[in-house]
Parts: sequence; C-alpha cells; structure tokens
Amino acid sequence: MIYEMSNDESDLAQARRLLASLQENMIHTTRMIEKFERQRPAGSSAGPRERVLRGELSEIHGYVNRIYERFPETRP
Repeated sequence: MIYEMSNDESDLAQARRLLASLQENMIHTTRMIEKFERQRPAGSSAGPRERVLRGELSEIHGYVNRIYERFPETRP
C-alpha cells in the first residue's frame, strides 16, 4: 500500500527540516560570536563582523519564532 502525505503533513515535515537547519545555523553563529567575544579586549565594543553575526542570529530567531507560530506542534 502506498501512503501519501496530506498537504498539512508535508508542510509540517518541511517545517521540521527547516527548523533543524536553522538550529544548526544558530549553533554555528553563536559559536562564532563567542569566538569574537573571547578575542576582543574586555570592555571594548563588538567589531563589525561580530555585529553582523548578531544581526544574523536575531534574524534566525525571528524565522524560528514564525515557524513556531505557524506550526505550534514543532515547539520543543
């Protein structure tokens, strides 16, 4: 017997795959930010690359939150 996913099931599966990818990206970006933080002198402000990474991390969190809103069952 062949089983086909409904559109809702397919959308949910795709959302879960996207979340996994976004979470991997979050981990990588966070590690890069931490690396920059360790390298800069105490009390100094973030450099341009660190600021860009922080902006990207904020965007990723926004994407994750929108997926959670659309697919509440994907929340941990």
